[in-house]
Parts: sequence; structure tokens; C-alpha cells
Amino acid sequence: MMKKSIFKKAIVSSLLLGLLTVSSSHAAAPVAQQAYYDTFSFKVNGVIQYISDITKKPFIANSRVYVPISTLSDLGIAKVEWIPSNGGINAELRVTPASSQVEDKSTYYEQKLNEMATESAQKDTKIKELEESVKKLTDENATLKKKGTTADSSDRDVRKKVSDLEYELNKDRYFNRINIGKGTFDVNLVFDYGRKSFDVKAYVKGLNTADLDYIKNENSRSVNREFERYVENIAYEITKQDGFKNVDVYIVLYDSSNKDREIANYDYKDGRLRGSITLR
Repeated sequence: MMKKSIFKKAIVSSLLLGLLTVSSSHAAAPVAQQAYYDTFSFKVNGVIQYISDITKKPFIANSRVYVPISTLSDLGIAKVEWIPSNGGINAELRVTPASSQVEDKSTYYEQKLNEMATESAQKDTKIKELEESVKKLTDENATLKKKGTTADSSDRDVRKKVSDLEYELNKDRYFNRINIGKGTFDVNLVFDYGRKSFDVKAYVKGLNTADLDYIKNENSRSVNREFERYVENIAYEITKQDGFKNVDVYIVLYDSSNKDREIANYDYKDGRLRGSITLR
């Protein structure tokens, strides 16, 4: 906001006529004029200049705006030189634009532009690196998903094959029954396949105390041979299937009538059967 107008009278002994080179051969006679100070704001490059020295304040006189040359010099707007008279040569007042200020600002802005260009290039490089990282991670994720899908599909196929084999053997009278002494007992087979091993749980149904005593006592050798024949047939049936030819087979017989008490434990590796009756 423009300051409140303050009217002052002053005798102006010298006036600024422009940023020109001025030569004078004699001092001009002073002219009395009314000068108005502080009736307008004085800005340099958009910044208001507050000048307290009355001799250096811009003013209005005779409907014209005057700015003392010394003020231009103080603000770095113009370079002012006074050349005294010498050897009959008139004194000279030289006023030239302060080009150094423009050059300094030009250099400053050029430096800033270079810094911004460098920073922008660095950001572009970083963005490119991030884009490449995102692409790499996306490709790796797609590969993992593909492998996971293949693995899941393969696992499903294996589980189905195990389930189908379990179902078929539980229907076959050759596998769903076992002879112990003079009796024949139903068996329920449960299969579980790991990476390289095949676990079989055979739950024998209907055993009573006499049957268990028969297994444990003097006739255990003949029972063990019967058990070996039975589990070896199961192991052979499993290992002849595609995908299970080289697996190890572990077969455990349980008494389902007596809290799934273990009766015998066998393993079938490399075509050889090992194990024995474990009922005690």
C-alpha cells in the first residue's frame, strides 16, 4: 500500500535527466521547484526500497519522477563516475548500466538450471533403475507362479494317483483281508505319500485276545511269515506303479479293535523287506 503522501518543499540543485553520459561546461543556475516525496513506492526487481536519506529519495517535481544518480549507484542499478575538468576539458558525469549485476544473475540462473538438469537426469536414472527392478520382480513372480502352478498340478496328480491306488487295493480281496492262524480278518488300508517314501497303515479288524496271544506266542514265526507275504505284496503293487518305482515303502499293521495298537512294522527298500512283529 502506498504510504501517506507527505508534501515537502525543496530547492533542487541538480536533477537526473536519464542514464546518459552528461558533459557540462558550466554549472546551471538553480531552479526553484516544488518536490513531492513519499507519494509512491520505489521498487527494484519487485522489491520495495526504503530510503531514509532525503538527499537520495526519489521524488516528483513538475509532474516528473526523479531518481538521484547516487541512488542508482547505491542500489547497483547503474555505474556512476564523475570526471573532474582537467586542462580545459570540461568535467564529465558518466552513467552506465551495471552490467555486472545482470551477468551475475545470468550466471546464477545458469548454474541453477544446470543443477536442476543434473538432478533431473539423476532422477530419470533412478526411475529407470526402479522400472527395471519392477520388471525383474514381475518376471520372477510370474515364473514362480508358473512353477507353483505346475507343482500344484503335479501334486494334485500324485495325490489322485495315491487315492485311486488306495481305493483299488481296499476293494481287492487279495489286499483287504489277512490270514492269522485259522482266521481271516478284514483290513482297511490308508496310504500317505511323501517325496520319496510311501507310508501304509493297515488296520486289522476283529482281533480278540486269543488272536493277539496267538500272534505273540509260539506261533509268531508262522504269523510273521504270513505278515511278510501280505506286506510284500502291498509293497510290490505300489512300486510297480509309474512314479512310485523307486520309493521306499513303510507298512505298519494295527489292531483297530484295541485302540490301534501296533502289531507289526516293516519297510521295503530296494526290493528287500525288513521288519518283524512288534506286538508285546
